[in-house]
Amino acid sequence: MRLLAVTLVALLALAAPAAADNDPRPVVGGGSFNAAPILPQGRYRDSLLPSEYLYYAFELEAGQRLRVTANADMDLDRFQRSGLVFIAASFHSPTRSPVSSSGENSGTFRVEGEEDMDITGPAPVAEADAETDGPWPGPGVYYLSFHAVYAGPDEPPPRFEVPFHFDVEVVGEAVATPTPSPTPSPTPTPAPPPPPEAAPTAQLAAGAGVGGLLLGVIAGIAARRRRP
Repeated sequence: MRLLAVTLVALLALAAPAAADNDPRPVVGGGSFNAAPILPQGRYRDSLLPSEYLYYAFELEAGQRLRVTANADMDLDRFQRSGLVFIAASFHSPTRSPVSSSGENSGTFRVEGEEDMDITGPAPVAEADAETDGPWPGPGVYYLSFHAVYAGPDEPPPRFEVPFHFDVEVVGEAVATPTPSPTPSPTPTPAPPPPPEAAPTAQLAAGAGVGGLLLGVIAGIAARRRRP
């Protein structure tokens, strides 16, 4: 009996860390894109107030995408008494605009006992993007937002915390982004050499100048000799 008890204690001790590792990790979402924490894939839990938005950030390479499942951790009666209709989730590109205007990359959920929300975002592309507007489709920091949609009678909405959990998985293989080939620098054109006659012309001009000077000196001497 004693050996059996020791064995059971050892098995429970080994199982406890595994169960703890599987529990959602507490996290605090940001109230804006700038305040969004950058997270790795994993299981998380947080809480929302009615009408509140929370943001979380994830780095994605080309070819990767986010798969998110989520649900609220409360019963339907409490959820409805809070004035909430549902909690909406959506993905945003690195330029912070929604990744798609369709409903394929967004979803809603309510409470435990109902089906979990399960959505998957688009995969960033490796090709260069030359557009000047719209969502950025390439690799970078993508955002996941949650919004507690409120339809109750009270304004402002009551400060009623709604706990929820969400699992984030990065699926797909990363694809290398092509590096554009560098543009070669133009080869400088050498300056043309001076024409061959330039040097002799300069020498002749110099010789003519010297000859003129000598003639002037000789003429001066001759003029002085002719004076009485």
